[in-house]
Amino acid sequence: MAYEAATQEYVYRTLRQQPGLSELIRVPQIYRVIQDDDIPYALIVMEYVYGRTVRQWLLGEPSVERKYLLWDRVLYALNAFLTF
Repeated sequence: MAYEAATQEYVYRTLRQQPGLSELIRVPQIYRVIQDDDIPYALIVMEYVYGRTVRQWLLGEPSVERKYLLWDRVLYALNAFLTF
């Protein structure tokens, strides 16, 4: 679990260095990771990002053109992540 938190923190910091991307792609900031060797899981305390999920956008959007626009934005974000 600590690896996931470290990866998320890295992506958060990298996006913050690129203002154009950080306005389009929101990644929650990690505040704290609580982990104990006696339990098989960890607790990650992170920023809450307001908004809708991709699924919520798709279910609420009747226009096919707008759905394609949404998928274009998702692909843009994924391509941005691949550059990291």
